[in-house]
Amino acid sequence: MADTLNTTDSMEKGGENMDEKVLKMLETLGIAYKEGETSPVDALSLLAEKWDETVQSIKDSVEPLKPLDGESLTLTDEFLGIPVKEVKELFGAELTVDDIFNLAKEGMDYHKKVSDEALAMGVRAMGNDFPKETWERTFSTMSTKDILNITKTWETQAKADIPAGRLTDPEAGQEKTLSLPDDAFKVGK
Repeated sequence: MADTLNTTDSMEKGGENMDEKVLKMLETLGIAYKEGETSPVDALSLLAEKWDETVQSIKDSVEPLKPLDGESLTLTDEFLGIPVKEVKELFGAELTVDDIFNLAKEGMDYHKKVSDEALAMGVRAMGNDFPKETWERTFSTMSTKDILNITKTWETQAKADIPAGRLTDPEAGQEKTLSLPDDAFKVGK
């Protein structure tokens, strides 16, 4: 900041000449500057005024999008480059932009849920040999339907490799006793 002040001070005293690039910029913007006749500070003031005028004219020429009070933006002729007619045909109804964004969010959440379930099934089917990171990247580019198909394959593999139910005999290792009726232990007639 000290360098800026020193440059401004020397410009006021006439100690510095304008750089050719600055002179060309001033000329392009229509600001008259002649060395010795116009001070650099005056030229910069004119430049600042020109800047303010340009910014204001840009602001005046732009009409911002404003939703109506309490309402969301509705579709006009095109939405995200897709003709509104096609959006209506695809969804079967006229939707607001908010409706479409909500549907997109739900779809993204569902895709993530299906991907997470598929990865869990892959780990169950293949154990430590399952390349989880590779499949995460792959699933990010796949449709939900394709991910569900892969999940079914892994589920079948897991069921074949990991049988369900009890595999041990609960009576194994126990002595078997004979069951005799009480009459067998009577002495005499």
